[in-house]
Formats: sequence, C-alpha cells, structure tokens
Amino acid sequence: MPECPAPAAPPSSSRLTKDSPIYVQPTIKKEGFYRYATVSSDAPICSYYGTNTMVRYGGSAVDGAIVAILCNGVYNPQSCGIGGGFFMNYYKRSERKGYVMMAREMAAGTASEDMYTDGTSSTEGGMAIGIPGEIKGLHEAWKLGGRLPWSELFAPVIQMCKQGFPVGKHLHTDK
Repeated sequence: MPECPAPAAPPSSSRLTKDSPIYVQPTIKKEGFYRYATVSSDAPICSYYGTNTMVRYGGSAVDGAIVAILCNGVYNPQSCGIGGGFFMNYYKRSERKGYVMMAREMAAGTASEDMYTDGTSSTEGGMAIGIPGEIKGLHEAWKLGGRLPWSELFAPVIQMCKQGFPVGKHLHTDK
C-alpha cells in the first residue's frame, strides 16, 4: 500500500467535499447505508485511515478494522493498544457464517488460583501481568477476512507516528 499522508486536521464529515474519495452521499435509510464503506472509531483520524484502507486501497472490512484498531492504540494508548486485547464480530458473506473473535489478555501458563495467597503482589512485578492478545487476534482476523498484505496494514499507523498527529483530549488530559 503506498504511503497515506496524515490529514492536516482530523477529518470531519462537515469538511468533506463531493469530490473526496471518502465522501458518502447522505441517506435517510434506517440501516445507515454507506455507498462504499466506512469504519467507525472514537478517533476521527483512525476512522479516516480505516475507511481509506477499504475505499482507496481495496481492503476488506477486516483490513479497515485492523488499521483503525492499530491507529487507536497509538491515538488512545491509555485505553487500548498492543498490550491488551479485543472482541470482534465478523460476518463472512462468502461463507454465510459469523465469527466471534475473543483476543483478550491471558494469564501466563504457570498461573494458578492461589498464586497470590503467599503475599506475592498481584499488582507489581512480572507475575502481575497478562499475555497481550491483540496482535495475535488481529492476525487471526486477517487470516479469516483480510485482503491486503498483513505488513501493509501497519504502514498508515507507522507513518502517522513518524509525521505526528493531533493529540486527542483523553491523551492530553490523561483522564
């Protein structure tokens, strides 16, 4: 996937023009029909990158979701990211099957029910952490429904990190 320049400001539907590659003609249909595709995120810049992955580069819905999730891990590191996990629902139309992905953090293989009863801290040190599931889960989702090469899904987020991005309210206030 070629480099995707970071927008000068987070995109807003009120700033899109009809000649924009992600412009969607407003509709009054109840189901929220989108002409091409869309990705929704709590960070507008991540919604933009996820949608752009599908509309501009021909990625699947899974590709767009992966890019948006990776972007959110950078934009909102206090609430998500590669150190955690996620849940995902995915419907694969070609198979007429739905999938539910549970890629949450896991306890280490040596964990036990009574591992903290001897005074060992459950909040400090190596025994207090879980094994992150996000990247493995994203890779499994990509194997199910990804279209673009796996490595290309990281390119927009890597570029965003290199070029910088507007800091969101939550990261700014750390609340």
